[in-house]
Amino acid sequence: MESLDGELVARAIATGNPADYNELIRRYQSDVRNWLRHLTGDPSRADDLAQETFIRAWERLHTISDGKRFKAWIMKIAYNMFLQSQRRQGREARLADALGREQLATESHVTPSRDAGVADLPRMLAALTEDERAAMVLCYAYGMSHREIMELTDMFPTEDSAREWFESVVWPEGCYCPRCGCTHTKVAAPTSGLPYYCHGCHEPFSVKIGTALERSRVPLRKWVFAIYLEMTSLKGVSSMKLHRDIKVTQKTAWFMLNRIREAWAGEAEEVFK
Repeated sequence: MESLDGELVARAIATGNPADYNELIRRYQSDVRNWLRHLTGDPSRADDLAQETFIRAWERLHTISDGKRFKAWIMKIAYNMFLQSQRRQGREARLADALGREQLATESHVTPSRDAGVADLPRMLAALTEDERAAMVLCYAYGMSHREIMELTDMFPTEDSAREWFESVVWPEGCYCPRCGCTHTKVAAPTSGLPYYCHGCHEPFSVKIGTALERSRVPLRKWVFAIYLEMTSLKGVSSMKLHRDIKVTQKTAWFMLNRIREAWAGEAEEVFK
């Protein structure tokens, strides 16, 4: 009977014996290489990054907090190696074009995954951003949960990054007061409890005012992924699944889903347009 990932990680850390780590590599090297090939569009570069990933993971194995989640941990290291490589080569702006040019070469080297549809992914992924492309491949090709993808890609690593995303959606033309529509605003004093101040109605406000998020104490990061889960699930998402994925109570998850669904009904559809 094969040992579980957690057992192999524990033995590798305790004894320093590379045999247990080699077994982990055997299990996941195909997933890591295929994912990096989807991200880079270059099989040779992907194989180099995969090798660097496993070397880095061996050096940092003692830092893993939960050996049972080794797969998510190694995939996160691979993603970080990819991003570092992108920064070194300055290829961010050219990545989509490169994927399109190298599509045929990439497809000829892709190893079939659990999902038969993975072979068609390069055509669909070319127009996506790096984070979007990573999330799609991890979800549909490797069956990772949304929570694991959130932690792995760090798409919204801070509350400020989530707030900036919401503001770009709600205020595409720039910040304005949702109460009176005045565009004469400024950053509010820290004591106000809200980030902006309106010179028209002389009231502080935030991007939540006038939306389904108003008066909610749930962090914006959790709202972002709750909206994503509900909008991308064919049959919707249950409050039980949501509370497990974003780590809120089931009651809070039920409240969030009802707010989201109401926002998409009738005139409220404009809230998350």
